[in-house]
Formats: sequence, structure tokens, C-alpha cells
Amino acid sequence: MQDVLTNLAVERLGDPLEEELRKNKAYMESRKQYHDQKERLKERLSNSKDDVQLLLDMDDSVSLYSGRYGEMAYILGFHDGLEIGLKHGREYGQDSILSKDIPKEQAAD
Repeated sequence: MQDVLTNLAVERLGDPLEEELRKNKAYMESRKQYHDQKERLKERLSNSKDDVQLLLDMDDSVSLYSGRYGEMAYILGFHDGLEIGLKHGREYGQDSILSKDIPKEQAAD
């Protein structure tokens, strides 16, 4: 079940996330600012191909790091939401599809 939930969370990080990000004004502004600053730095370093390559390599590393961080944050939030729903849903008389097969004693743990 854990793999299914993780796969579902990761799936949401693709096109659905991109669509929501494009609608988010603050995200789009920060994205533009980042790309503008990167281009200014590339222009300043343009005298040396080694410096430009170092910048591009650093940019790739930051992108990978940020992407993995965001992915893990999303998955953690997703799992937290499931846990809250399973533990507290019954308090409000609402069973979820995920809790139907879980004995009430186990879901309360």
C-alpha cells in the first residue's frame, strides 16, 4: 500500500502540479526573478566558458536538489493528510475508502 500511495503522490507532481504553479502569481514572479538573475550572471561570466559551465552545473544541481526537496515535502504532506483522515475521519462519522478495511482499534493507533 505504501508504494501505491507514494506513486500516487509522485504522479501529482507532474502535470497537475505544473498547471497549479502556472496559476500561482507569486511562484511565477519568483521563477522569473530567478531566471533573470541567472541570465545576468551568465552575461557577466561570458568571458570564460569554464565559468559559464560552472554556473550551468550549479544551476542543474540546485534544480535537482530543490526538486527532490519539493517532492519529499509533497509526499510527506500527502501522507500526513491520509493519516489525519484515517485517525480523525471516524470521529466525524466519515469513513474513507482507505479506512474501510482497517479495524477501528488499528485506525485509532
